[in-house]
Amino acid sequence: MSNSGRKAQSLETLVSRFSAKKKREQDITFWSGESEGFLSTDRTYSLTPRQVSNELGESQVPRVPAREKDVLSAHGYFFQSIISESKCSKLYNVTDRRNGKLKAVRVYTIENAALASPHFVNFIKNEITTLSQIQHENIIRLYYNFQYYSRHYVIMDYMENGSLENYMKAHRLFPSPKERKSIFQQMLSACKYCHDINIVHHDLKLTNILLDKNNDIKLYGFGWCVPWASEQGEVELCTDYCGNLDYAAPEVLTHTPYDPRPVDIWALGVILYTLLCFELPFGSVSSSTRRLFKYQKSRKLRKRIVKKAPPEEQSCIHLILDMLEPDVTQRISLNSIFSCKWLSEERKSKAENAKSTPFESSPSSLSGIFTE
Repeated sequence: MSNSGRKAQSLETLVSRFSAKKKREQDITFWSGESEGFLSTDRTYSLTPRQVSNELGESQVPRVPAREKDVLSAHGYFFQSIISESKCSKLYNVTDRRNGKLKAVRVYTIENAALASPHFVNFIKNEITTLSQIQHENIIRLYYNFQYYSRHYVIMDYMENGSLENYMKAHRLFPSPKERKSIFQQMLSACKYCHDINIVHHDLKLTNILLDKNNDIKLYGFGWCVPWASEQGEVELCTDYCGNLDYAAPEVLTHTPYDPRPVDIWALGVILYTLLCFELPFGSVSSSTRRLFKYQKSRKLRKRIVKKAPPEEQSCIHLILDMLEPDVTQRISLNSIFSCKWLSEERKSKAENAKSTPFESSPSSLSGIFTE
């Protein structure tokens, strides 16, 4: 190899190393709480000694690392129970010492997340920064977050009934027409708020719709959210082709740049179809991207929904088909959904402002409704 070749290779190596070092420095800045004021820089606290409850036997003591339990206690949150656990994060139920209210704490292990996928680390960052900037009654609220060594703690609303999908599976119950409309209106309100402030959720699905004890919803899962407009107000085409295939719009499957706003509308249509027909509209073909795209473009769903849906829900059927329109230029807009016939009927009724109540529908079989 010539000297010029060695110099070029060395220069390329140096540039590569510098770029990698710069990215590490940016990540350290973010996770240390110094990024644009979104994360807490409160790191001055002492850990309390670990206390083992005398009321529980040793085998019944929750399996939670003492450090996490004590860190939460030092910040004013008393550990109650573990809700769920994965390789990269754990979800705890805690009590806020200041007001006695229940909260949920998501604890991310950054090292494990980075090993799992670099994209997952970006997902966590995006979720935290987005939730730090928004506040809506139907969007999960982030109260506080802080860093402790390689773990990041996020304090948010505790949703007693979990996700909409899990609730339906566990209770073998489906929303009544009134409850279905209430759930959809709350989702619509949350999406409208996000679009108005230049945020597209981009990952709407049943598992990202959480229910409180009254079955009122809060939207979650903002890790893949994107802006839809530039600083000049022009539409920014999205080039992220991610998400669940069951909820993916045709324009996402083609891997061509697209306006992200209609993607949320498509996902809302999938969710409403599931609440009406008790099955995912594209669950049977979503194992193959090519088959899924072909099925979406064929509009065979029109015949299927007429057979599956109750005859008295014609206005709801029309709305679903307008949202699941494969031609993005013909798909119904968010503003038009608010004035559609199905929601107009609800506004005329006395139950317009009624709160959601626990699902009243009779038990029904869930076989084949949701893909695992």
